[in-house]
Amino acid sequence: MQNQTNTQDRLDRRIAANRDGTRDMTAFLLELAHPSGTDAVLDLGCGPGTQVTRLAPLVKSVLALDISEELLAAFSKRLGDHKNVELMASSMDDAAGRLSGRRFDLIQAVYSIYYSNDLGRLIGDIAHRLLAPEGRFLTISPDAGNNAEWYEDLGRIFPVDPDIIRTSDISRRIAGLVLDNFDDVRCVRFVNEIRYQTLADLMAYYDGCGAYCPPEHRAAAEAYFRGRFEAEGHYSIAKRALAITAKGPR
Repeated sequence: MQNQTNTQDRLDRRIAANRDGTRDMTAFLLELAHPSGTDAVLDLGCGPGTQVTRLAPLVKSVLALDISEELLAAFSKRLGDHKNVELMASSMDDAAGRLSGRRFDLIQAVYSIYYSNDLGRLIGDIAHRLLAPEGRFLTISPDAGNNAEWYEDLGRIFPVDPDIIRTSDISRRIAGLVLDNFDDVRCVRFVNEIRYQTLADLMAYYDGCGAYCPPEHRAAAEAYFRGRFEAEGHYSIAKRALAITAKGPR
């Protein structure tokens, strides 16, 4: 996944393209996290801070960590009055070493943990080195069938990197590793259909997926999807994700 690193512009485009008609992912996560005013939170791979800015007013403190200094710089400008948020530029794989001695009541990793170079070690670090004794761990990742229709259509235009498609199965591997490290584990599936009403909206999403939607194929993609809109009047993408909550490290 190393060459699919996100940029602020790419994330902004993708989030904006998905926003209309989309079930509120952050509200779903807050329901699972059960934030408390006494919680010290660690967000691994915070990206543009979408979840952190909603979570921060509900907790004592948030340490938001991301490997991208570009994303953190942009996030810093958006923080506003959130004085209880600390930003750190670091790989999540180095978090336990860099945060030695610090423990967190809630650790969350939203669409990020699968960028780790060693998932097993990272989840072990979360369970045994970073989480407070009564703490909770929450992660969400793409689940089987995520974007399946989208990838199938793109595959008719240009070859899609198999690693991108395989990402949709990563949540099941994460679930197994979490079960290896925690006694109390729950999984909740999140399914959301995003319906694009115009070709321009869909192509904005295409542009936001620049890590695997090459600009050189944009014209061909636009022509292909124009045909879909003319035939059906809209285009839908099914988002499937698996949220995993855990407590009670073994």
